[in-house]
Amino acid sequence: MWSIVDRANGYLVEKEPWKVAKDEGRRAELGSILYAAAETLRILAILIQPIMPGAAQRLWDQLGVGGAVEARRVPVDVAWGGLKPGTVTSKGEALFPRVEDD
Repeated sequence: MWSIVDRANGYLVEKEPWKVAKDEGRRAELGSILYAAAETLRILAILIQPIMPGAAQRLWDQLGVGGAVEARRVPVDVAWGGLKPGTVTSKGEALFPRVEDD
């Protein structure tokens, strides 16, 4: 799972969606980048559910997918493309709060 997280993070660093968002002519590209990020999070929610059920469900809810993440099954529900384009996401509290140095 950490490999997926690392690759997704690297993808976002490479694609720089915060910069793409500033260019109106790149809206389709921005949509593709954000879809890839959200779809990766959807799959990660399913994968982490057995070991972090609370965080997985909160992520699932924030993604706007609906239902219980625990009802999803590997490998069927982790196939790419399960997130419907146009799904409305919501901002929630941090799933994993930052640890502050004292």
